[in-house]
Amino acid sequence: MAQLVNRGYEFFNRTGGPDFDLLDPEVEWTEGADVPEPQVYYGHDGVRRQQEAFRAAWESFSIEPERFEQVGDKLVVIVRVRARGKASSAEVEARLAHVWSLRDGKAIRFEIYASPERALDEAKHGAPERERRDSNPRPPA
Repeated sequence: MAQLVNRGYEFFNRTGGPDFDLLDPEVEWTEGADVPEPQVYYGHDGVRRQQEAFRAAWESFSIEPERFEQVGDKLVVIVRVRARGKASSAEVEARLAHVWSLRDGKAIRFEIYASPERALDEAKHGAPERERRDSNPRPPA
C-alpha cells in the first residue's frame, strides 16, 4: 500500500497533479475538517475540479512523504509540503497528514489533516460522531 501511494506523490511532484490511474473512478477526495469551508469531491471529475482550484491558488507546490503508517485498512502518510502562493508569492512550509483508503490497488478515499497526531488518532479510533456527518453528501447516481 505504501509503495503505491508513494508512486502517487512522486507523480504529483513531477507533474503537479494526481495520477488518475491510482484513483478509483468513484474516489472520495476531501479537504478535511481542518480547513476553512472544507469540500468533498467525488470521482475523477470532482478531483479535477479540486485540482483546478488548487492550481489557481498555488504557483508551486511539492509534497515530501516523511512517514507511512498502516492502520487497519487505512494508510496515514505524514508529509511536509512546500508551496508558494500565486497572488502573494508567500512561501509556506507545513507538516500535514494524508489518510488514504485503498481497494484493489486504487485509492477510494483521501483526506487531508492539518494535525498528523489527529490523523493517526482518528485512523486508530475513528472520528468523533459530530465530524463524521458529511456536509457535502455524495450526489445522486
